[in-house]
Amino acid sequence: MLASSSLIYLGKLDRAIAVTNEVIKLAPHLPDANFLMAVCHYKLKNYTMALKYCEKALSKDGKSASFVTDSTTSGWKTYHLMGNIFFDLEQWTEALDAYLKTLDTPSS
Repeated sequence: MLASSSLIYLGKLDRAIAVTNEVIKLAPHLPDANFLMAVCHYKLKNYTMALKYCEKALSKDGKSASFVTDSTTSGWKTYHLMGNIFFDLEQWTEALDAYLKTLDTPSS
């Protein structure tokens, strides 16, 4: 996941998506990978896909719980990203709801 994060930071979103896709193939329910994929799609303004990956990052199926490297990706970070997406889409009620959920999730 560090490679994907670094590629996102460098603005190499296509490469970040490719690397993250490889991780998702191995662990499709991994919140970290789904969150990073959501970030990539958000930066590309592909909001529908970004929201899809946000939902996957928030799913609590437990299949990959032992592989989570950042517990906040299945909590406040994803809700904050969703708030940003809804804000950009001018869906104010949904944005507010998502931002408020950041307050209801643990910070670590």
